[in-house]
Amino acid sequence: MEHNKEKKINEPKKINKILDLFIEKGNLKNGLNEIKVKKAWEKIFGLNINKYTLKIKLKNSNLIINLSSAALKEEMNYEKKKILKILKKELGEEIIKKIIIR
Repeated sequence: MEHNKEKKINEPKKINKILDLFIEKGNLKNGLNEIKVKKAWEKIFGLNINKYTLKIKLKNSNLIINLSSAALKEEMNYEKKKILKILKKELGEEIIKKIIIR
């Protein structure tokens, strides 16, 4: 019985499974998700919108976007559902549940 337990511990594991476990146990998932979201935002909205984007924060599945332009804030608030749909498609997973524009 003891020999079986040793064998299981020493079995080779795929690196992606080890990394997934490390990310999950080390609470790194939120930080990595925030990086993914920031990259997706930059890719989707390009330089014109990004120059008015002061801060992008992911907190409890809420994407908080701070913008420097009042007109852009108004437009983005009006289009939040569309923006959420585009971001979800780009990310390929449901990281964001709600968008908050400030």
